[in-house]
Amino acid sequence: MKNLEELKSRLMKNENFKKIYEEKRPLMDFIDDILELRYEKGWTQEDLAKAIGTAKSNISRIEKGKQNISYQMMQKLVRVLGGKLFITAYGDRVIRLSKEAMDILNDISRRSRKAPEQIVEESIRIFSKEKSRRSEEKMPIKRYSGAEDQDAPFFMIKKGKDTWNETVVKEFKIGSTGEVTKEWQEAFA
Repeated sequence: MKNLEELKSRLMKNENFKKIYEEKRPLMDFIDDILELRYEKGWTQEDLAKAIGTAKSNISRIEKGKQNISYQMMQKLVRVLGGKLFITAYGDRVIRLSKEAMDILNDISRRSRKAPEQIVEESIRIFSKEKSRRSEEKMPIKRYSGAEDQDAPFFMIKKGKDTWNETVVKEFKIGSTGEVTKEWQEAFA
């Protein structure tokens, strides 16, 4: 195997493996997040165990995915590590953002006085309308740093502040000083 992705691709062809992988994925994502938060704090497993009042061996088993975790344990882990627990039955509707992208989205949200979810949904609607208009007029599809129109909001979030700033100023008419212009307010009316 040349790399991990090649191995994963090969294993995913096995229906039993694929089923188990999909069932365990949310738990593994949670464990990855806990590890990331622990590393950010510079804590060892022992530090984390002391902070929540458990044995280091329990933390080790949790991080290896070898121990079932109760909701209460999830809450304890997240609370002491400074995270925020989010559980949903609509996991396929959730987009994971980097901290930088979330900071940018929150900044745009604050400036526009709209919830981050509204910003993303309205961005998608605006780009979808623009794509439809361009298709009807037989115009070439506008590209945003390599992303198709319908993908642009997600691409911009991933790419970061510079791409967001360009788009916010050009497309959403938020001035460079952060004021929300009339066009922006009308887009969200």
